[in-house]
Amino acid sequence: MEHLIIKYINKEISEEELALLKEGLKNPEVKKQLKEYINLESSIQLGLKNIDMERVYNSLDAQLSSEDNLEKRAARLSYLKYAAAITIIIALAASFQLFINRDINEFTPNATTITLKLEDGSIKEFDETEAIISVDDFVAGSEPKNSNNKTDIAYNEINVPYGKKATIKLSDNSQVILNSGSVFKYPTSFDGSDLRSVTLEGEAYFTVSKNAQKPFIVQTAEMDVEVLGTEFNVSCFKDDKQTLAILVEGSIKAKNTLSNTSVIVKPGQAATLKDKNLTVQPVDIQKYTAWLHGDLLFIDDTFETVLKKLERHFNVVIINNNPVLNEVRYNGRFNTETLEQILEAFQVNTTFEYTLKNNQIIIKNETPMK
Repeated sequence: MEHLIIKYINKEISEEELALLKEGLKNPEVKKQLKEYINLESSIQLGLKNIDMERVYNSLDAQLSSEDNLEKRAARLSYLKYAAAITIIIALAASFQLFINRDINEFTPNATTITLKLEDGSIKEFDETEAIISVDDFVAGSEPKNSNNKTDIAYNEINVPYGKKATIKLSDNSQVILNSGSVFKYPTSFDGSDLRSVTLEGEAYFTVSKNAQKPFIVQTAEMDVEVLGTEFNVSCFKDDKQTLAILVEGSIKAKNTLSNTSVIVKPGQAATLKDKNLTVQPVDIQKYTAWLHGDLLFIDDTFETVLKKLERHFNVVIINNNPVLNEVRYNGRFNTETLEQILEAFQVNTTFEYTLKNNQIIIKNETPMK
């Protein structure tokens, strides 16, 4: 029966199959099996629990009962395509929570630009959502190519606002992809220094060119990450409670600059600096690199963490007046969904109300959790 549901949502069902689906849903045993299937898939794919399955089933049954032909069905079900969950069945479950207990205003992100500040103080702006910048295109200052005087090194600084991303190609051919809400400072050339040192606040994915004689160091507020040539992700937002270095390939050494202690990180591991303690643990790499593909991936993330990521991704301000929600954990993957659709998906598992105006979301306090 579930394959007919999927065909129905995908608009691939024939008139004969539609008739079978309508008839099948009248059977109490089929109804029970369908509820169990949706509930199981919801739990596995998104971690959704305590879904009102009776409401989901009744909504589906009501839609089917009102269908006169395939054309009406296609028009009426177009909103189901927002696919807030990983599978179509989860989208079905989530879609029945649309437009419940909230005020709706069309969301328009702030029109901010990526800025590149050169050594001479001049500013370059980039309107692209994902800018690609080569260090050779923007060199300021009078740095001698073979100078041994570190004071001669010229630095550029790029600021990537919420809702944007940028890719930088450095002078040694290393590549840095910067996530929303990041500030990155780098030299226009690594000549004249024994190290390739850059500074990061925010999040970036590094693909570092190998040079055993000149280690590459990423400096953050509390942790330095040293590499020779590798791929890794560093997350060090000011408003986060920890700094993370996740290794994809190669080898890195993470150093706690507060205590001068360090750890070696292997592929598939993360160095975490939290509450002044530096630790290493295995991680699911895709959780920390999904943003490279434009995905928002949540795996057992608290609501507080989810809101921070949504703020950066959509360039909005979210005020949560319901602190009870902060420790509720969520799972889900989103790509093309709007901000409203993502919040609606989370409402399937947890009841909350919010208002949306311009680029500010206010989550209300008065609604009890399910």
